[in-house]
Amino acid sequence: MKKCKIIAIANQKGGAGKTTIATNVATALTTHQKGVLFVDADPQGSATDWASMNEEYLFPTVAINSGNIGKQISMMLEKGNYDLVIIDCAPRMESEMASIISIADLVVIPCMPSPLDLWAAESLVEMITTRQHLTGKPKAQFLLNGTHPLSKIQGDVLESMADYGLECFDQSIAARTSYRRIMNEGKSVIFSEDIKASAEIHNLTNEILEVIHGIKQETETA
Repeated sequence: MKKCKIIAIANQKGGAGKTTIATNVATALTTHQKGVLFVDADPQGSATDWASMNEEYLFPTVAINSGNIGKQISMMLEKGNYDLVIIDCAPRMESEMASIISIADLVVIPCMPSPLDLWAAESLVEMITTRQHLTGKPKAQFLLNGTHPLSKIQGDVLESMADYGLECFDQSIAARTSYRRIMNEGKSVIFSEDIKASAEIHNLTNEILEVIHGIKQETETA
């Protein structure tokens, strides 16, 4: 069995854009010839609904949203042959989140450019840092999501993120209507005509691969 990397997309606050980020990054990973398993750990099941509409359907999607999620995923990986696992985590489920953190190699924390959203991530950051002190993992980074070019508060949020002791991905995700529209169609911006959104996801995915593998990836421009 190959050693796969587990990436959790998580925030204890709803509406942070976790599912949109998770499904698009998973799709982008397939363009790197990666074998991806997508785990929908949110009882709301938005990612599972998305996968049922996805005509390309480039990776298997399973729903595991109760019990010891981390242990269930580990057991599944013993029978599979994947390079990467993407977990779309649920908000406000601390016990389940703890089990996911225990197996994750990287936790991506999407956060809207708002102090309220950042404050809501505090308990998640505490769980991650506690685990890091015990085992040295997982790695974790913030992702600024839903950005606006003229917003001044984004700079303040970025400064506040540094106070949590975690880095932030260089690539942010802009507030584009195409993300929601294409998501509702069961597709990904990766294969859409919105080249700016596609470049954002490709660059974020490259950063994620660099963090977990330590190999510099090429950056795309739009």
